Amino acid sequence: MKIISKFTFISLVALLCFASAGLKAQQQDTLSPQPDQQQLPTRTYRNRPLARKKQVDSYFDESGGFARRLWYGGNVGLGYSSSPDYNTGGNYSSFNISLYPMIGYKFDKHFSAGPRFGVGYQNIKAVNSNNAYSSLNLVNYSVAAFARYKVIANFFVHTEYGYDDYENYGVDQYGRIGLDQNNKPVTARANRTNFYAGVGYNSGGSFGYEILALYNFNLPSSSPESPFDLRFGFTYNF
Repeated sequence: MKIISKFTFISLVALLCFASAGLKAQQQDTLSPQPDQQQLPTRTYRNRPLARKKQVDSYFDESGGFARRLWYGGNVGLGYSSSPDYNTGGNYSSFNISLYPMIGYKFDKHFSAGPRFGVGYQNIKAVNSNNAYSSLNLVNYSVAAFARYKVIANFFVHTEYGYDDYENYGVDQYGRIGLDQNNKPVTARANRTNFYAGVGYNSGGSFGYEILALYNFNLPSSSPESPFDLRFGFTYNF
């Protein structure tokens, strides 16, 4: 009987061990993903959904911030005038070319305004004090505030009020170009304000070209320069 009891006890222990091992293996199989159910490794980025949302919102923001309302441009101004000089009996001629970079802010789809800068070159040919012709090469600088309003389609009106620092030449009592002791023209810097107004055309689009015809209402009547200013240029985001 003891032998049978020992055998029975050993058999029960063995059975329990096998049962425990089988249960453990079954639990592991249950927890482990099956081959067709295994998930591929994924990448996570911190705050990625929020960053992407901000990017999308910024792209579709129709109201636009300050930078979205800016446009940029640059004009080239050309001017030429020629007339007889009755004081000297000769002829006076002037040719000028200027570069005008500008930045505009669009208050709405029609009206914009901003600063305009300028640098120009002017060549003048006139009679000097020795009754000979002198050719002067002068450099001018300017700064102005401008405003534009789109009227119809691509046409707009343009006004600007600015300050010029320009190089001027002296004249003698007969209106001739003054000369110094070395027979060189006498020049000096001066300043004045200008008020331009006129119309223009812009081709539109992200990159566009434009042309302006302006008139300087502040030009002194005694000035030999032409009050008309014709400008060509290009714009971005106008």
